Amino acid sequence: MSFHDVSKDAIKFKQPSEVLTLHLENAQLAHRQCVAKATKENRDAVETCSLTWGEVHIRYQAWASYREPFEDSKAQAAYSKYWTRKRAQEYEKKKDLL
Repeated sequence: MSFHDVSKDAIKFKQPSEVLTLHLENAQLAHRQCVAKATKENRDAVETCSLTWGEVHIRYQAWASYREPFEDSKAQAAYSKYWTRKRAQEYEKKKDLL
C-alpha cells in the first residue's frame, strides 16, 4: 500500500470530503508502518508511535465533523415549493415585529 498524493495540484479539483478521506488514509498508513517498525525492532509501539496516532486522531476528527453542503434535489424542490416569495415576505414581516 502506498501513500496518496495530497499535493495542492493533486487535490485542486477534488471534493473536500474526498481530500479529508485521503489525509485520514495517509495518517492511518503512516501509523501502521510505525507500529510495524516498532514491533519489528522490539520497541514500545505506544511510546514510539504516539505522534502518528495523534495525527490519525486529528484527521479522524476533521473527517467526522465535516458535513457536505445541502444539495439534495428532492429536498431543494420541496423547499422552493414551500418558500414562495409571498410566504417569505410574510415571514420577514413577522420576524420584524418580534
